[in-house]
Amino acid sequence: IYNFQSLRTELLNQGHSFRTLSDTEVIVHLYEQYGQACLHRLRGMFAFAIWDSNKQVLFAARDRLGKKPLYYTRTPSHFIFGSEIKAITADPTVTASPDYYALDQYLSYQYVPSPLTAFTGISKVPAGHYLLCTAQGQLKIASYWHPAGTPKTTVCQEDTQEQLLAILKESIRLRMTADVPVGAFLSGGIDSGAVVALMAMQSD
Repeated sequence: IYNFQSLRTELLNQGHSFRTLSDTEVIVHLYEQYGQACLHRLRGMFAFAIWDSNKQVLFAARDRLGKKPLYYTRTPSHFIFGSEIKAITADPTVTASPDYYALDQYLSYQYVPSPLTAFTGISKVPAGHYLLCTAQGQLKIASYWHPAGTPKTTVCQEDTQEQLLAILKESIRLRMTADVPVGAFLSGGIDSGAVVALMAMQSD
């Protein structure tokens, strides 16, 4: 969660107490404060699940563009979820048989569209969606975000360069704020070189 520090400060001012400095704990307190609407305040890439013991409901969500995966399946007695399909198939009651329609989609489009996966009965939460599952097994999946259509604008090259640089600088600044060490992969292309150059500009 790239903006977890500002969210943490906001929540502290609202009376929340924290035991750690991690972004994970911020999500829990944010949910406690805003419920499902907490998703609109998060900037980052994430897939998480929270068991709300008061409401007896599982609340799980995936980031806006689906950078982080979230899979699930239902058996007659269980709701099983995880960030990898092999976490789900580890359950002996789950059978991993191929979904030939999903495989056809992959061969046609080079990816498997949500909510399909390559396995029958195992689904993925679509990007920008959240999931609710009650203790009785009632399941709801809904969208909380979709790209906004913005009108076209005409700007000169100099303004475009300034706007692009400002956006890139903000993106890098947000991603360099972390509770773990930050690194970068250099592929030799202009994109990774630009990222590392901007990291160097904002680093000591």
